[in-house]
Amino acid sequence: ARATAFRQRDILVFYSGTDNSCSRRKLRKAFSGRFEQEMTEELRDSKDKILIFPSEFRLKQHEWSELAYRSKLCLCPDGDSPNTGRLVEVIMHGCVPVIISNRLQ
Repeated sequence: ARATAFRQRDILVFYSGTDNSCSRRKLRKAFSGRFEQEMTEELRDSKDKILIFPSEFRLKQHEWSELAYRSKLCLCPDGDSPNTGRLVEVIMHGCVPVIISNRLQ
């Protein structure tokens, strides 16, 4: 269910995407195993989840959108270029972007 107020968002951090950059691969490595832990029965209903989806887990656009609306922070690691199209999308969903790049100018 979409949060009506920022403080009601139940996901602390959200990211879903491909592994097409060094930043993204390091991000996944840092959070490996966390996705399975967050999806367990005990944690599924808790607040402030950290959802870093595995690269092989492909979300449909409406699923991604719903998770972004429920998230406080959305990770935006660089991809093929320093600027990612996802940056604008997360801002439009009211999610605070966390930019991960050493190539941004």
